[in-house]
Amino acid sequence: MPDTIPVLDLLEYGLPGFAVILFGMGYRLLNKFQSELLAVDMNQFSSPKMFENWAEMAESLVFNARIFLLVSVLFFAGGLAMAIIDPSSKIILSISPPEGVQPEIKLQEELQPLDGEGKVKLSVKEEHVVRILNHPLVTEMNDLKRQVEDVQSQFRQYVADTEARALGVGF
Repeated sequence: MPDTIPVLDLLEYGLPGFAVILFGMGYRLLNKFQSELLAVDMNQFSSPKMFENWAEMAESLVFNARIFLLVSVLFFAGGLAMAIIDPSSKIILSISPPEGVQPEIKLQEELQPLDGEGKVKLSVKEEHVVRILNHPLVTEMNDLKRQVEDVQSQFRQYVADTEARALGVGF
């Protein structure tokens, strides 16, 4: 490949990028081979049979290079077709642990239910938004915090009542 083509950058495009690299390599190969064919001196062949053998071999090599180019074009077309037909990514989102209060998962503001194992399968397209809302979990945590505060308050009240009833004894 020429130094001016960023090979690694092309590979980031997947199959179409790979096909462009193959196409460039095939074109250079075919171009180089055809240049060498034109540079051959026909006077160097000592017999017509030797020329026929060389011509058959050259024709076979040119045919193979053209097949290589055709396969590159097919890879490119297939890669583009895949990108156009199915431009979405499929992901599985897993929430751990699966029991207890689960967050709400929304894809494009549509609620996605979790299965019994805390997983959801999403088909995400370009620029889709996946939101994980922790409101149920935060609400549950706040309720538990209030319960703990209530128990602590009751315990403090119990200690104060016990101290008030038992004179001379305290904690």
